[in-house]
Amino acid sequence: MEAEARQIRELLGRATAVMVVSHKDADGDTLGCALAVGEVLRRMGKTVVVRVPEPVPEVYSFLPGFEEVNPATRADVDLVVVMDSSNRERLDGVADEMPAGVPVINIDHHVSNTRFGDVNLVVPGASSTAEVTFDLLSVLGEDITPSIATNLYCGVMTDTGGFRHDNTGYRPLALAAELASLGANPAHIAAMVYKRHKISGVKLQALTMATIGFECDDRLVHAEVTQAMLRQAGALMEESEGLIDLLNSIEGLQLAILFKELGDGNTKLSIRSREGLDANVLAGVFGGGGHARAAGAELSLPVEAARESVLAEARRMLADHAA
Repeated sequence: MEAEARQIRELLGRATAVMVVSHKDADGDTLGCALAVGEVLRRMGKTVVVRVPEPVPEVYSFLPGFEEVNPATRADVDLVVVMDSSNRERLDGVADEMPAGVPVINIDHHVSNTRFGDVNLVVPGASSTAEVTFDLLSVLGEDITPSIATNLYCGVMTDTGGFRHDNTGYRPLALAAELASLGANPAHIAAMVYKRHKISGVKLQALTMATIGFECDDRLVHAEVTQAMLRQAGALMEESEGLIDLLNSIEGLQLAILFKELGDGNTKLSIRSREGLDANVLAGVFGGGGHARAAGAELSLPVEAARESVLAEARRMLADHAA
């Protein structure tokens, strides 16, 4: 990290106005990191614009600095910092605001990162981009305020699935404890993220579970969220977050796949895997990526066609693994 931190320090020293960018379908890691970095940059005296592709999930509205996301006015920037995005495509419409020729700092932890930045601080072994960001701020000698600690704690917590995923180990647990000592409130953050389910979200969960399918001796589990289901539940697509982890809690499975029908005729995949199967490999077949145990992709196909193609590949993977 020392070499990348040195390059980042040089770019920050020259910059006067910075755009901090999160990926679409923002989660607690990308958003928490963007808000944390935004605060640090403002403290350095920079003009800062935090851009997050709409819709910005309301569940994270408690995070410090959330109200400053996506200001109405645009600013001329001379540096872009991208948080937690494996490629430029995940930046959606926000990428259109990134001026040509402006340096890009790419901070991430996805093994599938395409190294699209002028400086790429990518640490695939990290539990979260929040972990990478904390280490970067430490190398840069930046103080961690209670608000920064809160945002980074949210990133570590959500990307480890509340400290339940395979990427939970000594380092994220130790970091969580350190962030708590610096002002993060673990119980409050967990309650705000995991204990505020709207009735519409509960209805959507029930409708989704009604679509569940089991194949390959119950090693493959899949379900879907459609636009009709969203209308029936009165829910937004952001309320489907966490449903893939509900599927992934089923005993004995090796692959869990959630299909989400987007309003533009495309389909989003969320994939979880266990026992030697690589979710990133399956996502990569369809142009996506992520991690070995958690990955995703977006297909330019309606949900029925996407389901047929993806499940055929999933069945093949399971057959090859069993052979």
